[in-house]
Amino acid sequence: MFVRHLTKERSALRELVFHELGHAYVQNYCIPKYIITLFGEFNEVSYFDYQYRILKHYAGARNEGFISRYAEVSPEEDFAETFSFVISGKKHFNGQIIEPDKDHLLIKKVNCIKRLLKI
Repeated sequence: MFVRHLTKERSALRELVFHELGHAYVQNYCIPKYIITLFGEFNEVSYFDYQYRILKHYAGARNEGFISRYAEVSPEEDFAETFSFVISGKKHFNGQIIEPDKDHLLIKKVNCIKRLLKI
């Protein structure tokens, strides 16, 4: 049980680091138009609006087109969450099995990031 717990913690930490790497990418590189078209404008969200969105979207099952509920908070969070999933190379995210091939919009987002990163 202890080993399984450590593995889950490492996986969550890896997802977090890759997520933040997605934010760093947005902050340091010009984001191509095809990314903005698919994910939406990466605008600054006020603190209160951001907190409201977290309360509204954070709990519950993942919706179609998103890698996680947190991805629904904003286009930039959607990008960072999807970026993390793609970089990790895993088939699960936030403890859920993710099958992008069964989700038309999500597979577009995954392929879009792969194109961006040339992988």
